[in-house]
Amino acid sequence: MRRLWLCGFAFVSVAAFAAKSSDIPERREFPVNTEINPCDDFYKYACSKVDDSFQLREDRSRHDFAFNDSSERLLEAKKKYFAGLSTAKPSSPREAMIRNYYMACMNASDRKKEEKSYVKELKKQLENVKDRGALLDMYAVNRLQGVDSPVSFDTDSNQDKPLYQDVLLMTHWLTLPEKSYYEKPEVVADWEKVVTKFFDSIGSNDAAKKARVVVDFEKGLAKEYLTPNEFRDIISTRTGITKAELLKQFPNLHLQSLLDRVPETTHIRHILPKALAYMNTKMGEMSIEDLKTLTLYHGLRGYLDDGYPDWFSEKFKFENKHFGGPAVRPERGERCTKEVMAKFLPEVDSILWPKIFPGFPKDKIVALSEKIRTAIQTSLKENKWLSAKARKEATLKIKTANLQLVSPENDEEWDFRPMGEYVLEGPIKNSIQFIHLMIEKDLNELKGPVSSKRWGMGPLTINAYYNPAYNKFVLPVGILQYPFFDVNGSMEINLAAAGTVIGHELGHGIDDKGSRYDSKGMLKSWMTPADLKGFKERSSKLVEQFTKAGMNGEFTLGENIGDLVGLTASHWAAFGNGYKEKNKDMEKAFFTQYARVWCEVQRPKYAEARIKSDPHSLSVARVNEQMKQQPNFRKAFMCKDTDAMVLPKDKLVRIW
Repeated sequence: MRRLWLCGFAFVSVAAFAAKSSDIPERREFPVNTEINPCDDFYKYACSKVDDSFQLREDRSRHDFAFNDSSERLLEAKKKYFAGLSTAKPSSPREAMIRNYYMACMNASDRKKEEKSYVKELKKQLENVKDRGALLDMYAVNRLQGVDSPVSFDTDSNQDKPLYQDVLLMTHWLTLPEKSYYEKPEVVADWEKVVTKFFDSIGSNDAAKKARVVVDFEKGLAKEYLTPNEFRDIISTRTGITKAELLKQFPNLHLQSLLDRVPETTHIRHILPKALAYMNTKMGEMSIEDLKTLTLYHGLRGYLDDGYPDWFSEKFKFENKHFGGPAVRPERGERCTKEVMAKFLPEVDSILWPKIFPGFPKDKIVALSEKIRTAIQTSLKENKWLSAKARKEATLKIKTANLQLVSPENDEEWDFRPMGEYVLEGPIKNSIQFIHLMIEKDLNELKGPVSSKRWGMGPLTINAYYNPAYNKFVLPVGILQYPFFDVNGSMEINLAAAGTVIGHELGHGIDDKGSRYDSKGMLKSWMTPADLKGFKERSSKLVEQFTKAGMNGEFTLGENIGDLVGLTASHWAAFGNGYKEKNKDMEKAFFTQYARVWCEVQRPKYAEARIKSDPHSLSVARVNEQMKQQPNFRKAFMCKDTDAMVLPKDKLVRIW
């Protein structure tokens, strides 16, 4: 059996478990570009060789090597597993559920028939609706059944009692990925053509007129919606509205049936007041025919594919042109694998992760994590600008943060999906069934309390996260592949990559938004006005720096602080304070390994869309701008004051 040299311990390789992916090596090399002066552009020094050698697949928009090499290998393993389900006998009811959902997705002919039938049924349903009240009642029923509705709901941890859930009213009747796209005439003009094609494809009369209804409605809604940065801020701000106020202010949204399911003790956050007001007004003043037009478009656009190839092709080309979507679609087996994973991630990962990573050395990750925790606590102890009270609370948050590492350990942590009956011949029916069961799960959990131990992602996910409501950090085994982690690599190299991720996520507990929550997960700022002023003065330099680098400095501030805290903490854990000439070569290797984690290639329009909607800076900034904040980087590479990678001393930022 071939073994994959990722972490250095004996385990069944992902490549051996999966079908071989010809363009993804078992362990990618990252040679530095010696023709580039690292003091001029460290990203190009560390990444240009691997970037230039890689041809992005036509069915991909981006490839971040540290993340996507691993995810592509795991995807192949999952595809192989799902392909085998068609002939294998399910080992459990959960696996039978997964099998049926996957096989229904793979049946293109049944999907085509079901799409045609679904369009016909929705048209007939709308034809039978004769007045506004009946249509609004239909929306109210759909809201709880897993069918599209102009206003839906979500849940989030209560800001005073984190183990209880709040309700948040949402609307998803926006097609474009971010509101500023609605202000771009060329994007809107092309999108209107796509919407016209949609109505032509389903046999509607006056397709162009109907498309104009959709476009005008969404342009108006976009003006009242939040930017991603505003949304990020409002989530960690206190807002609230009562049931009575909702019913009085938004009578046309017909919220009564939903609110009847919400316990009286449940807090309702009011995060989209302007958008809800717009929706309420439009539900009351638009003609019933125009509302039916919106219902057709938003109720069907996410489901039409095999049965309407001409429309789907137009939509696909539009997304490629304006948002950097892939040039061609992945093959069906991959698409269905991803769809099932999006629905049943805990179920699938619980089956596969022990087979792919048996004997994973969790103790090494625990030790690495504790080194980072100690480094951040030491940094806080030495902090000179925080008040004593704030320093104590920040230290307590880091000290008491729950670290959930490698994989869930029991059913409570796995948080499996509700069991359901999924058919072999109805992929749309299955999707609606799944959404309905998850709605019921959310509504039942409003009674509380919920578990703070459940994982928000599967162990085979190539990512990590921090949850401020539970003051916990989750690090799945999936991300712990090279170059993030190598069990035979030096501690310094592992700290540079995996250690920085750990520090980054723990750093979210004390970043611009995390600092609003105390160690128990309550929305309770522990900074005094003087602390907040000092924090703003320091963080404003990061905002300015990353804005100058072409990012949205305000929007990416939290993630940039996370990177700064993570890199600073991992460097301290590796080398301690000060600079020692004897460590020069290892310091160079440390910073180079950090940069390798962010080497990537992507489509230009995809990068443009990320800047608008992703709170993370692009990789070139995550490398270069963070290196500029590391004094030891300058010393190790002997950079001069005039070099591009050197900031004036008054621009250096030390937050914690």
